[in-house]
Amino acid sequence: MSDLLERRRAKVLFGLVPDADLAHFADHHLRAKAKSGEYLQQWLTISRTYLDRATAYFTQHQHATETNTEGKARPRNLATISVVDVRGFLDWLATQPNGRGGVLGRASRRLHLSALSGLFRRAISEGKLPIGSNPVSALIDKPRAPRSQTSWLEVGELALLLESARILTGHWSATGQKGLPTFAYEFLATFILTGAREGEVRRLQVSHFDFDSLSIYIPGTKTDSSDRVIPMHPQLAETLLPHVQRLGRPDGLLFTTASGAPIGDWRKVLDAIATRAGFPNGQIRTRVFRTSYITHRLACIDQGAPIDPYQVAREVGHSSLAMIMKVYGRVQRRRVRMEELAFRTEMVGPHLQPQLQALYAPPLPAEREGAAQGAELVKRFLAAIAGMTTGEICTATDIPKATVKRIRAGRQATTHAKTKSRMIDFLHRVGGPSAAVEPELKIHLRRI
Repeated sequence: MSDLLERRRAKVLFGLVPDADLAHFADHHLRAKAKSGEYLQQWLTISRTYLDRATAYFTQHQHATETNTEGKARPRNLATISVVDVRGFLDWLATQPNGRGGVLGRASRRLHLSALSGLFRRAISEGKLPIGSNPVSALIDKPRAPRSQTSWLEVGELALLLESARILTGHWSATGQKGLPTFAYEFLATFILTGAREGEVRRLQVSHFDFDSLSIYIPGTKTDSSDRVIPMHPQLAETLLPHVQRLGRPDGLLFTTASGAPIGDWRKVLDAIATRAGFPNGQIRTRVFRTSYITHRLACIDQGAPIDPYQVAREVGHSSLAMIMKVYGRVQRRRVRMEELAFRTEMVGPHLQPQLQALYAPPLPAEREGAAQGAELVKRFLAAIAGMTTGEICTATDIPKATVKRIRAGRQATTHAKTKSRMIDFLHRVGGPSAAVEPELKIHLRRI
């Protein structure tokens, strides 16, 4: 009876419901979301991260003092979180690292607030809090995501990138490099000619492509409704059909490493393609292709009339026009109306002709010899470390453990200059079979 009276007094006087504990209710909220079947696991995982940060702040970091900078963890009832507390949470988020050397930006902080607001809405709907007690809704001056500044590429620039990828992929294949570079052309063409998100392209299966009906099934990465079937443009069909035939299997991932693993970080390969085509290093990233696809697709002609913008929105996984018009759509500087979306070399304008002609020049010595020299060095290095454990190799060479594992597993045929230098020094110290090629390798390193 005493316990019941205390619970009633807390609810009447302070609006506290004992089972509205923040940490426990966050778990309940996410389980209910998962049970509804309307949200993908990826979204639930991200929401868990946001709510875990909120729980950490309200139960611990908010109570930090000068003597205890971390704060002492304590339970927190939802009803005790006020608008002032949410403002403090927002300010705290602005100091948290984003994992890329900076702090959480406005867009990320806004997403944290959205996840927390959803938690309060559920608490209100289940009677844990009175109506109108959502402190996130009452907060003014919420951070807004900055307007998209993503650059985009003209038709000729996309054609230039594709041609650069085609030429370099052929060179990498001829020199025996394994892994991503041997299908970089097909990988890049899929980004440019589908407008799909990076996660969607990486998840594509061989069975998702129907070359008879020229259609592609793209599994969405946000909600079940983002799954869609889009047209396979003729240029993409011409590019991918030989790749699918070389795979010789009816299912499985379309793009994998030599070991069959999903593709990881390919920014270095993308930089190699872009810089060969005359773009600054680090400028071209996959989001550019999505923006460019939408821009040029909106300018296409469908049966003699401009294409329906709603069709373009559905092709890229949006249910309305608002997002593509506000965020992705751009106005072309050189107006090109196409009945078939394609980016071919004959579309390269006069101002890009010098960059196009440079692609057909003989490869630089470093490009011509680098792959072969690197593969030879790896071969000799593997012979010298036979019988050693990974830990012993790392200690003896100062090469990172992850790199050693990739080399021993055959997933890394060539390495960057620092790792090459360490491998050469190791082979020189142990007196391995490197003497015959060491001078040539050192010359190659000086070129790099």
